[in-house]
Amino acid sequence: MRVLWLAPYPLQELTEKLSVRRAVAAGTGMWLLHLSQALASNDSIELHILTFSHAISGYQYFQLKGIHFHVVNYSFPLFGKGPSLLCYNRLTRYRSLLATIDHKIREIQPDLIHAHGTEEAYSLAALKSGLPSVTSIQGIIHEINRVAPTFEFRLQLPIERVCLEKHQHFGCRTQWDSALVRRFNPSAVIHYMPEAINPLYFYTPRQTSECPTITFVGGLVDRKGIGVLIQAIPAVIKQLPNAKFIIIGSGNQAYVNSLKAWANQQGIAGHISWQGSQTPAVIAATLARSSVYVLPTFMDNSPNSLCEAMAMGVPIISTEVGGVPSLIETGHTGFLIPVDNVTRLSQAILQ
Repeated sequence: MRVLWLAPYPLQELTEKLSVRRAVAAGTGMWLLHLSQALASNDSIELHILTFSHAISGYQYFQLKGIHFHVVNYSFPLFGKGPSLLCYNRLTRYRSLLATIDHKIREIQPDLIHAHGTEEAYSLAALKSGLPSVTSIQGIIHEINRVAPTFEFRLQLPIERVCLEKHQHFGCRTQWDSALVRRFNPSAVIHYMPEAINPLYFYTPRQTSECPTITFVGGLVDRKGIGVLIQAIPAVIKQLPNAKFIIIGSGNQAYVNSLKAWANQQGIAGHISWQGSQTPAVIAATLARSSVYVLPTFMDNSPNSLCEAMAMGVPIISTEVGGVPSLIETGHTGFLIPVDNVTRLSQAILQ
């Protein structure tokens, strides 16, 4: 069976084969790496993955670890920049990218298309192909835009609506995303498709920490609640003066600098270790020494980092939003708190 993924594959994992014209930034979606490798090990499946990048020229095809990769260039005309420039992709409804993808689909001739996410053009391309397909839900722009609205998200809303209303098969992770799909498409067929967790997180043994260690792993953006966590630190260290907070992730530097400046003003900077983006091995080693994992997100479906911490048996503190309540059994695997509540977060950490 020939399966074609249309997916935002982490290109940093392909640099040994990929010829690039500029540096490939570390991306998200590492769970795609592990899921694809597991699928490729099935002898009855011929797996093709099509993704796009503005870091390459033209079209590149190669095989790696039993997977057929198709990487196409998609950049803003004349500038060679990413298609997000001036919201070019949304304003044109992905017209040029869809034409390129459609051409490659006809060349590959898959038996099944698996589109990952409604955030980009992948689901729309699968729909337009007319071939048997399934779309995996990652985040839903209609809900993300409600808590973190942007002009680009607003342009994406009608495109996402078409995909949600017209597709027949969906891969969902939680009760929340299943219900949202049903809201747009009552006749949709729902398939349960959780992320593929890196085995590293299952087999890295827990270790004893010398001090209470609170770890955050995620994008350093306001929507992930990192600002709420930083504000909760003074109340925590008042009762746990040796507590240590480890922050793993990256984001807009101006925003990160504002968080660091606030921490300096409050005299808590010495309790925070800003570690930037890290490899899975480093993240697993950090979680192994963590007393608790904290993600006070404003909106998420099934955050990968939260699932990874759960796989390691680390107690979780997160918020009662999106699909998170489907993942956490309060009092057993962690605690759920109201969104944007500094007091409840500090209390949960101390508990």
